[in-house]
Amino acid sequence: MKISTSKAIIASLFFLPALFFSCKKEAASVNPNSLPVSSDEISNADAPGIYRTVSGNIKLVLQPGDYKGQDAWIEYSPGDSSYVINNTGAIDQFKVFACTDGRIIIGRSLIKFTDLSKIPTKSYVKQATLFLYGLDEGSIHLPQGNSYYPGSPYKSFGPNDVFIRRITSDWDESSVTWYSRPSITVSGESLISPSSKQWNDNTSSDVTQMVKTFVKYPSKNYGFMLRLEKEKIYNSYGFYSSECSTPSKRPKLVIVYSN
Repeated sequence: MKISTSKAIIASLFFLPALFFSCKKEAASVNPNSLPVSSDEISNADAPGIYRTVSGNIKLVLQPGDYKGQDAWIEYSPGDSSYVINNTGAIDQFKVFACTDGRIIIGRSLIKFTDLSKIPTKSYVKQATLFLYGLDEGSIHLPQGNSYYPGSPYKSFGPNDVFIRRITSDWDESSVTWYSRPSITVSGESLISPSSKQWNDNTSSDVTQMVKTFVKYPSKNYGFMLRLEKEKIYNSYGFYSSECSTPSKRPKLVIVYSN
């Protein structure tokens, strides 16, 4: 049985709304984890606080002072217990070094940012940068300054690259010594490149992988350990700690994340 032309047209019109409906695109929801991190979202000039960035991410800037800041250096010399029991948690500087007074003396530093707990544990950490600020000339705790720079008398002893490694056990800045030093892991480690100046050599390092662990597992936020890549004599690198009287020279951690 044939369908007349007019009936065929009516039948086709009946199905048009369904056709249009099936072709209509739904508005795509934005996954906050897919929001990019722009080149200007992390800066040495960032002031402490929490911000919404130009890309729609969230930025937490931590630069604690003496009260909340946790940092110290520990040192060791074979056969001399006067070094291994030293605590430096109240000093406004920290350093990594290997020197000699007839025997080798090794120094490493610890630093922890307790306010990382402000980031919800289910957040997605996109980028985390650690800023450290170099010592001024005349430091009493590192009188030779950084060991590696153009014209340095110690340059022949090699570069002073510094490992940043994640600490995996608890410590306290007011009591930690070499004897009670915490454990570490090399997983997600970062590296500070050799110094380019004897003094005021500021650095920035990508510590994203380590901070991801601290955020996901707040109880495991034990901070970072800094140590020379090669702990050989006449190598040193120094920075200001959270006890520094100049707020802008205290260690700073900047984290960009999304919820």
